[in-house]
Amino acid sequence: MQPKDKQLNRRDFPRIAEDARVDVNRLTYPLPEGSGMRAALKDIGRDGVCFQSPDPFEPQDLLSLKIHLLGWQRHQTTLLSLLDEAVAAAPLTAVAEVIWCRTSADQSGYDVGARFRDIYEDDHKAFLKHLQNIF
Repeated sequence: MQPKDKQLNRRDFPRIAEDARVDVNRLTYPLPEGSGMRAALKDIGRDGVCFQSPDPFEPQDLLSLKIHLLGWQRHQTTLLSLLDEAVAAAPLTAVAEVIWCRTSADQSGYDVGARFRDIYEDDHKAFLKHLQNIF
């Protein structure tokens, strides 16, 4: 039998608390019009995120995320990221799958846990380097 705290936290990798904006779009067919919703990042790790959303999601929903995480871009190895300010300030984009969703402790929305399913390879490498520097 596992200790109670180990049963509750089944993550393979640690998460760090981050205060950042997340733009969220549910991936459905047909694609919804508009820019989606804004959410607040609560924590992030190499395999996923937790964010607070005004709307609920269902487990297995696929989401397009734009995570406005400061500093991850400096670990990119492309010359363009050094020369172009727009590239240097670009959000981390990913497709993620909702694992769980529950009412937030303060009852102001929903806490959503999502696992990354797809991230552009070069961005993922830069993001992992960013996390290594934090831990």
